[in-house]
Amino acid sequence: MLDTADIDARLREMRDQPDPRLLWDENCGGSARAIVVFVGPSPGGKKAPERRPLNRTFRPALWNESFTKPLESTGFRTSFSPLVEAIFSTPDDYDTASKLIVKANLDWICDPDAGHVPERFMHEGARSVLQMLEDCAPDLVLPMEKIAFRVLKDVMQDAGFTLAECPVKQFYVRLNAVAAARTIFCFRATSKGRSLVVIKLPQHPARMYQPDLATRCGKAVRAAAQQIAAGQPVDVMMS
Repeated sequence: MLDTADIDARLREMRDQPDPRLLWDENCGGSARAIVVFVGPSPGGKKAPERRPLNRTFRPALWNESFTKPLESTGFRTSFSPLVEAIFSTPDDYDTASKLIVKANLDWICDPDAGHVPERFMHEGARSVLQMLEDCAPDLVLPMEKIAFRVLKDVMQDAGFTLAECPVKQFYVRLNAVAAARTIFCFRATSKGRSLVVIKLPQHPARMYQPDLATRCGKAVRAAAQQIAAGQPVDVMMS
């Protein structure tokens, strides 16, 4: 899980092999050889005035390119680089780590409030995310909201993944001077002989207002993912 050998192998494949030219639906974007997948309910930003159909086979997956689009989001500018660097344990090297990530949304219509996103549209857009998971074969999937975690869990089970709950000894991530994340939402999923770990981020990146908080969250997720992959109880304390 997130080990140097796998990271190097995927980076080497993208340097040495031709681009497979994968096309993803519009709600998915990033590297064709991603190890880590971020999943949200829908794109943020100004709420769209009306609904339109999902554009399918719309966006080329990146190949040996840094995925910089999340950094264009106002809410992600402070948090996303240190979060990704901590997950990959590559301090000050977002360029390398971001060649191995994707960011997907279950819905495809902009809405700044996750609680207002209809679940039926998230279930409809989940087909795009499942295809992306099959294409990338990632190790770690990180829903950014509870609603995205719940919907993703449901659609993965419906798609034939075998899900297993993860034992937890303790989980604590300090969010600020008075608040902490004390519960981890996670499971392990297996399909076609391959397994991956799903962990809800301790806090949405758009609410990680300080880089050091993003780093703590990234380190906590990395530690928990490695423990789960090794068959150990989650035992994480980030204060």
